[in-house]
This record gives sequence, structure tokens and C-alpha cells, in this order.
Amino acid sequence: MNWDDLRILLAVAERGSFLKAGNALSIAPSTIARRIDQLEASVGLMLIERSVGGARLTAKGSALAEIAGRIDKELLRENAQTDQTGELRGTISVSIGDGFIPTVSRLASDFSAEHPGCTIEVFVENRAANVGRGDVDLAIRTVRLGEASLIYRAISELEFGFFASPECLERNRERMQPHLVDYVTTLPPLDTVPHMQQARQMGFQKVTVRASSFAAQLAAVRAGAGIAVLPRASAGRLEEVFTEYELPSQTVYLVTRPAALKQPHIRAFVDRIYGLFNAT
Repeated sequence: MNWDDLRILLAVAERGSFLKAGNALSIAPSTIARRIDQLEASVGLMLIERSVGGARLTAKGSALAEIAGRIDKELLRENAQTDQTGELRGTISVSIGDGFIPTVSRLASDFSAEHPGCTIEVFVENRAANVGRGDVDLAIRTVRLGEASLIYRAISELEFGFFASPECLERNRERMQPHLVDYVTTLPPLDTVPHMQQARQMGFQKVTVRASSFAAQLAAVRAGAGIAVLPRASAGRLEEVFTEYELPSQTVYLVTRPAALKQPHIRAFVDRIYGLFNAT
């Protein structure tokens, strides 16, 4: 079972309807209903009887809500102790793409050194982790998936350009046209983003390397394999070329759920992310 689902069950038990529970948690009633369905499926029991007049818990639902209430009170007590002592404790899990590894690794190192009671779990993955289900506490991503129950906040804007190593430029100097130069690109689904699609439309077709991750693409460009579309912030000492072409930028979002932000250690880490990205 997922604590967020238990928290939703508790809200329905306390307020008597999906609408009122949704208002209390800032979640759409349809999402409340879906999450209750998931919880019932996970435990194999009917927990709530729906009716025109509202929602009434079954005996099993009431027993589970009582357990959820005790857990909620214990969490509040722990948070109160944390606030009083000023010490942050707990695990923080964050999902990122490999392009954010240097930034988040530095942040995790600084944060855990400042707060020894905290452990940062970093999951590097191309898929979109299910933040709402509790797979992770936070995610840094460049797409909005439209989950009504989650909080999206824009923290940065990535600008892109074409970059190459000096060795690559020397090799391609006599054929600096999109359809002739050596080109390093990405494999699906990374090649579906707007800046990669625009590069394809411009005629870059002499592909030398197709990479399944941003880190592999960047390494290939630094090794001289070809020209690639890269974020300017990650290009380092690579040389920018084809500057006459403008590529679409990409918004970076920090994604979390309201329940996670109620935990002081997660809230502090989120605030640190905001500060770090705003500073850069």
C-alpha cells in the first residue's frame, strides 16, 4: 500500500465525500475516486460504499482508516520533534535524467553534509517516475504529464545550440553544411523533443553515433565523433557552430506531491533546488 492512498482514504473517512476530501487535499474528486479504486484493488477489499449522499466506509475501510489516522498522528509528532530540534532527518528520493547528474550530485553532497540525518536517493532514468504513486518524492523533468494531483514548478529554461570539438571541426571544415557534417544524435524517445526534431528538419543526416542517453551523446561529441544539439549550459569548452539557427528552448520542472512537501526534510531539499537553479 501507498501512504498517499491511505491519506486519501483517511480524508474521505473524515469528510464523508470525494468532493470534500478532494477540496481538503487540493486533488480532483475524479482522482480521489481513482486512487480509492487502486487501494481497494491492492488490498482486495471493498473499502467505501458510494452513494448519491456521499461515501460511507465499510467495516474494513473504517479499520484501515483508523490505522491511517494513527500513522498520520505519528508523522505529525515526528515532524513536530524535527521542527523543535531543528534537525532534519529522513530519506529523500529524486528522479532525474542523466543531464542533471552533476547539478543534483553536488546538491545532494552539500545537503547531506549539512544535514547528517538525511539520505538522498538519486534515480537516473529516462522514464517518467510515478511521483503521485510515491515511486519517488521528487522528479526533475522537462515534460508536463498533466497529473492533476502533482505540483509542477518551472525552475529553469534550457537553451540549445549546435556544438562540436575542435577535432571534429577540423575534419568537417570543408563541408560545414547540415546535410554533410558528421552528426551525433539520440535514440527514441530522446529524439522526439522539439530541438531534436528541428535539427532533423534542417537536414542533419550524416549520423555517426546514436546515443541512448544525454551523457553518451555528450561524451561522443567531446571525443570528436560529430556535431550535436546540446544544452548551452552543458557544452563546456566545446565550440558552438551554426549559430545562425535558433533552436526551441525547454522548460525544466521540479515535480512533487503536496503530501511530500509537508515533511520538513523534503521541503528543505526542495527549497535548496529552487535556490540552486535560480542561482545558475
